[in-house]
Amino acid sequence: QPMMLTSLLLVAVGIGAAAFVYRSAIQDRQRDPLERVQPALFRFLANRMWLDELYGNTVILLSKSAAGLTDWLDRFFWDGFVRAAGALAEVFGIFTAKTDDRGINTAVDQTMGGGRGFGRAMSAWHSGQIQIYLGVIAIGAIALLLLYAWLG
Repeated sequence: QPMMLTSLLLVAVGIGAAAFVYRSAIQDRQRDPLERVQPALFRFLANRMWLDELYGNTVILLSKSAAGLTDWLDRFFWDGFVRAAGALAEVFGIFTAKTDDRGINTAVDQTMGGGRGFGRAMSAWHSGQIQIYLGVIAIGAIALLLLYAWLG
């Protein structure tokens, strides 16, 4: 209850002060009565307590500075880092392409050439007789058993 009475008292004092200050405002509409009575307070309130300047010099300035810093980092640091990594990958790609062409492709081509020769030799043995196929399977199975016995 005391809090409510205090609030009501403050509201009444505020209304009374406003009525006292603005009682002559009806006759003189050129100037605000508060400007005549309290010019410093009037300027303070008319400039919205300088909140715009305070906001501009703190929040906006900080935001612009952070945006400028991140823009600079993006343009000069990250773009440079990505371009350097791309150039390094390109050089590495040129090296690996030459290694692939000279080494790996040549080795695979020669291996496949040998496989092709083996396939031609096997096709010469292709007679269509099941006895020959079973004999080759039996020889392979015996070779695997001997290898297993030798290693085991």
